Amino acid sequence: MRYRMPEMNRQTRVCILSFCLAPCFLLLPGLGKLETQYCHFPRQLLVSLQQVRLDSLRTEKQYLAALHAAVETTFKNEFETEFLLLLDAQQTQAYDSLTTLDGRKAYIENYWKASNPNPLLPENDWLVDVLKRRAYARENFPAPEPPYFDDRGKYYFKYGKPSFRFEDAGDFNTYPNESWSYENVTRNFLAHFVKEGAAYRDIDDLTMILITGRRMTPEKRAANWSVLAIKRAAVSPVFGRAAVRLHELATAQLHAAAFSNSLTVLTIEAAIPHTIQMQISDQAQQDVIKARDATPPAAHDEINAVNKLQFTHDLAQFRGPKGATRLEIALLSPFNKNLLKKFSRDSGDTLRLGYRCLLRDRQFEPIAEDAMMSEFQAKLAATAKFPNAVGKLTVSALPGESELTLQIKDVRQDKIGFTRQTLGIRDFRGDALMISDIQFLTEATSANQRQILPVFTKLNTAVAPYPFEKIKKTIPLLCYFEIYNLKSSGITDNYEVVYKVISEKSGDKNIAVSVTYTRPVTDDTAPELIGIDLRQAPKGAHRLEITVTAMNDRRITAITQKEIIIE
Repeated sequence: MRYRMPEMNRQTRVCILSFCLAPCFLLLPGLGKLETQYCHFPRQLLVSLQQVRLDSLRTEKQYLAALHAAVETTFKNEFETEFLLLLDAQQTQAYDSLTTLDGRKAYIENYWKASNPNPLLPENDWLVDVLKRRAYARENFPAPEPPYFDDRGKYYFKYGKPSFRFEDAGDFNTYPNESWSYENVTRNFLAHFVKEGAAYRDIDDLTMILITGRRMTPEKRAANWSVLAIKRAAVSPVFGRAAVRLHELATAQLHAAAFSNSLTVLTIEAAIPHTIQMQISDQAQQDVIKARDATPPAAHDEINAVNKLQFTHDLAQFRGPKGATRLEIALLSPFNKNLLKKFSRDSGDTLRLGYRCLLRDRQFEPIAEDAMMSEFQAKLAATAKFPNAVGKLTVSALPGESELTLQIKDVRQDKIGFTRQTLGIRDFRGDALMISDIQFLTEATSANQRQILPVFTKLNTAVAPYPFEKIKKTIPLLCYFEIYNLKSSGITDNYEVVYKVISEKSGDKNIAVSVTYTRPVTDDTAPELIGIDLRQAPKGAHRLEITVTAMNDRRITAITQKEIIIE
């Protein structure tokens, strides 16, 4: 039998056309230009395209591409509404002050750049985690209006999976409800939800899940709250503490009933049970309010699954070309129980380590990046008695505030470690006498050392970053620094260099090392590489202080210093 299509009016045909074509237009990169490019399409089709759902965003690249392409309606529905959930009051005020669509898109993009835990990773871990939460919330806590999830979904979007989730289908006395705790975010942080229609709404008062909640006296409310709290004793320490006190109160009431003539504190409590219940309820509410006040607008777990390698770094700043500043960074990562389970001369492991650094400006745009690889046998480092693997990186940037990210990767174990910090880049421009930072080095004297350490040249000497976090008395310590503007600052003949090692405990009263020498001025810049003998210095915290002074005018002087620990 042949089936015949029914007659359709123009409006019906347009709706079917919109339904059929909408998936095709989702693939167009210029989604934001649909209104101008296809203005001859029926209005119903344009509305359908603008109200498109972007549920399948999973990667940073997909998210940013869709953000850039979104027209205003799509932007508000798919990005702005949910993004505002992540902001604190100050950030919300800054965002609300923006008046253009492009300005708000730029704010969102910069937010994700700023909150990226490690910009050296292929993707922003925080953003990817939020996109996973977004997809889960839309699927499991759906709502018809943006952000397309109910209040449970808002909490999941902001804080992830709760530490504990209590679900109650409801009965003749209560509406369907849930209680969530986030002990991993803030102690005592709780959220309660009650079902209204197909969605769940966030409530402050737990007794609002009661069907007769609005018609209760304070005493009745406290009694009902007590029953609800006991059922949730395992959800949060707030309810756990309340349940203990309520159990004590119940015990007191039983005691009073059994021993009516007993004059104890328990019988006094039993005489005013509703008052005690209200006190317990009020205390629990105060704990929850205090926790909410201390809770950030959103939370993200650190990348503990990735960030597993320990390392420290030592950074020295020097004058660079064309007004820039040169940063030389040494990275030290322990061998034992970090890169290797057991570090010894018998080790048969070959280590392959990658070091990277990234410098970004205040707008989180990359300024400079450097990387190096190091491969060597672990037993060579054990023979040399080096406790740390060592990398060296160099980047240059103009003076000002920047952000520095450092990373080390063990290729063999596929593990990384990273740090991210704000860095003030020094300004060596001008004509005043200046001294760079102090850089600790060791002389690379053997072939084994050259295989293990990153070797470079300072003043015709093969050196490497000092491979110890604390200063060893038995191993020579080389200090490198640079002096700038010797001639332009007014020094005519000689300059004096004084370096001291001063105990931090007793200050200038206990100078472990003090050396003075004089050099002639031959150029405007003078690099210095000095060896310091610390064999007579006591163990503990010290300050290395280097002073440069003009011999012809002692008012022309500069000083630099560095904290050290001698062991």
